[in-house]
Amino acid sequence: SIRQTWRADRELYVSYVRSSSVGNINDYGTLVTNLDAPIFEPAGTGPMPTDTPHRLRSWATFQFPDDIVVSPAVEWRTGFPYSIYDLYRRYAADPNSLRFPAYFSLDVTTFKTFDIFDKKWDLGLQFFNVTGHFNPRDVLKVVGTSEFGTFTNSFGVTLGGYMRVRW
Repeated sequence: SIRQTWRADRELYVSYVRSSSVGNINDYGTLVTNLDAPIFEPAGTGPMPTDTPHRLRSWATFQFPDDIVVSPAVEWRTGFPYSIYDLYRRYAADPNSLRFPAYFSLDVTTFKTFDIFDKKWDLGLQFFNVTGHFNPRDVLKVVGTSEFGTFTNSFGVTLGGYMRVRW
């Protein structure tokens, strides 16, 4: 991780993590949460569903006149692993041997500080996935079906509100 501060109101962070998450595929959590294949399979060990070998995050904060703050954040990471199954809900390949596409998102939070009831209130907007990058959250993973391997359920540009009260 690296942090650069130019002034108290302007800073930049960059963080990179290299990791590995390997474990027993047939853990209790998999049995009760993975309804795609709710039975134990002879699978041994493999990458865990949250295995993310490479992750790069960066964010910055810039304060402008009139108490206006703009804070961009960017994230790139390796896609999560997933398993494919046959029509009988058995593993069709090594468990978690395939991966979602790499994830990329640029988010921006901007707010203005107001004095309300003797407190500092930060009110603003948050824009998620500003670039509209395709970040699928699901994949059709049954071999032999017509849409096998299709990635779905990505979210586009999303707008949210931002509010913080400082006591």
